[in-house]
Amino acid sequence: MLPYLTMPILKISSSKNILLLLILSLLYMVLLDAPLLYYANKRKNASLQRCADKNRNALVKIAGCVYLILIGYIIYVYANIIVQFIKIVITPGLSYWVIVSTIIATSVVLTVKGIKILLRVAVFFVPLLLFSILLFAIFSIPDLDATRLLPIYEKTTFIEINKIAILQATLTSEVVILVFFTSYVNHGISVKKLYFVSLMGIVVFLTITILPTIMILGNKYPTLLLNPYYTFARQIKFYDSLERFHALSVLAGFPCMIMRLSTKCLTVNEIIKEVFKIVKTRGFVLGFIGMIVCGLLVTVSINSQIKDKLLNLEMYAIVILVSNVVLTIFCWLSNHTKKQL
Repeated sequence: MLPYLTMPILKISSSKNILLLLILSLLYMVLLDAPLLYYANKRKNASLQRCADKNRNALVKIAGCVYLILIGYIIYVYANIIVQFIKIVITPGLSYWVIVSTIIATSVVLTVKGIKILLRVAVFFVPLLLFSILLFAIFSIPDLDATRLLPIYEKTTFIEINKIAILQATLTSEVVILVFFTSYVNHGISVKKLYFVSLMGIVVFLTITILPTIMILGNKYPTLLLNPYYTFARQIKFYDSLERFHALSVLAGFPCMIMRLSTKCLTVNEIIKEVFKIVKTRGFVLGFIGMIVCGLLVTVSINSQIKDKLLNLEMYAIVILVSNVVLTIFCWLSNHTKKQL
């Protein structure tokens, strides 16, 4: 959800090489996802933790603890992004405490109910979101200015452009969902095929959100906005009789952001359940979410410079990248036999 609505690629990139960055980020996404995709495919119908060796069990639990710390930060930043989105874009006058309570309460309900209820809710809201993206892209065609994409290539350093592409790939990737929830995939469906079909969907919808936004708003203005896509949607005219139709982007986007937050919380549940062999995980997960809430409430009173560093998109992307590496190590430790060690 983050790449579609807040468009981090426009904020972390100081150049106009958007098309090149999108292509590079796709290549990096496949490359970075490959190890986790391998383990997601291997994990189907198997426990995430399958080792009997005591030393290896200890290493797996250490890796699990490190991953929990990292995912805690990821959830904290993602929840902050949602709070800011509501506070600034949707209801500027609403109390911060009310917003946090609403978001957390909804996420807790979906997390406690489990992945099956979350999928049932997603069946309605995800198609609505994709439909709204497609609709706004079509109706924006008369107002698109392709010259705002120029120059196609702007001189920049090799390291800089690759760094931005990697960060964008990290923020866009959703392979972690497959690692934790691949056991819910029907037996006849290939995990690899599911990944590449979803990858094609990501490419298509990311393209028809980012490029029209730039062609309507320009290259510089979106970098100053919290939610460039919402501002883009407000510029689109749906005939004279349909006013404020841009609210469709909020109606579809906000529930999907909540569902993505709940999915992240469910990964905490999976780690606690399978790594630490705890059957009743509800109390632990609620306690974990409680700590996130405390972090959100403390955010209001901390120094603005510290807050900016904590909520920095580049830092957020780097932590996600590190968490994926830790998860890969975790899966490797869980799947290798005693002899191989």
